Amino acid sequence: MNKIFHYGIILFIIIGLIFNKQDEMLKAILQTPFDVFELCKTLILSICLWNGLLKIIQVSGMMNHLNFLFKHYYVGFMENV
Repeated sequence: MNKIFHYGIILFIIIGLIFNKQDEMLKAILQTPFDVFELCKTLILSICLWNGLLKIIQVSGMMNHLNFLFKHYYVGFMENV
């Protein structure tokens, strides 16, 4: 699988050079790290947000109230609840 990926990259570079698409290839190569950074930043900040909200719910004791409210929904999905 690793060889297929490398051969594919080489093939795509050759095709890009044959069809004179160097500008688009350069833009894509330079834009990719920024896109990856934005994706990682979004994922990490979302994880931090939900982790913080769940900690607040857990410490405040609201988890017990939510468990009581949604207990009848769990019966069909989980066996040991």
